[in-house]
Amino acid sequence: IIQIGLICLIACISFLFIHIIPGNPATIMLGESATPENIKEAIHELKLDLPIHVQFISWVKGVLHGNFGKSYFMREEVKVILARRFPRTFWLAIYAVFITILIGIPMGIIAAINHNTLLDKAIIIICTSFLSIPIFVLALSLMFIFAVRLGWFPVAGSYVSPFADLIGSIKGLFLPALSISSMSLAYLARMTRSAMLEIMNKDFIRTARAKGLKEKTVIIKHMLKPASITIISCLGLTFGSLLGGTIISETVFVVPGIGRLMYESVLARDYLVIQSLILFVGIIYSLVNLVTDILYAAVDPRISYN
Repeated sequence: IIQIGLICLIACISFLFIHIIPGNPATIMLGESATPENIKEAIHELKLDLPIHVQFISWVKGVLHGNFGKSYFMREEVKVILARRFPRTFWLAIYAVFITILIGIPMGIIAAINHNTLLDKAIIIICTSFLSIPIFVLALSLMFIFAVRLGWFPVAGSYVSPFADLIGSIKGLFLPALSISSMSLAYLARMTRSAMLEIMNKDFIRTARAKGLKEKTVIIKHMLKPASITIISCLGLTFGSLLGGTIISETVFVVPGIGRLMYESVLARDYLVIQSLILFVGIIYSLVNLVTDILYAAVDPRISYN
């Protein structure tokens, strides 16, 4: 119920977005060189000549039937544009989350079991550095080193469907995925470290070690599993934000996803696309949060939603 209410709220905000912008949206979209006839045609096409409540009801009915309207500049249905762009962002987000898990969780575990040592402090410094470096700086640096200088990966504009060419897809999306996962893996590493440190001194950990269990078993089964709630929360937020569109990375590496679509729509003043993207991203966040809540109950039997 909360998620449905949140989606309704986002729908209202995304609709009002086009009306709170100063000036006539049609005039802003067409520019100063537009003739009165062009402006009048755009106003009629965007249905801005109707009362606001009629516009809202008409738009909601269209959205419920899968009709988000038509882009004024691309001259295509918005749902068609989203269907073409979203898979790029989806696979980019999958790669980024995979990198986050592969690097972030082991870093957090290593830092926790080596608490207050030089290795622990080094990992903290690395995480702080990743959290501090702007994504566009890291993206351009990765592009210069690994694409321009070393030539290991494509510079930009490379996207291959994973079903068509898995290796080509991995190479084409590795650098943008690494750039957008830098902050999330650093955040996941620090949260994993904190969760593990909180559990390390619990009585059941001492009992497990007293029974003579291997340290690897203690870490994975008795420490990592209770800390999984924190890890799932971090991954849920990360995946939701990545699916929402990675504007900077997709723009730098010319990945034709919904993040770059948002950038292009803002430049073109294509407010109907922006409005639909806001709603689309809001729905994605709500669905990811719902799945995350379900995973809580699956991982921790003490949590129940009865």
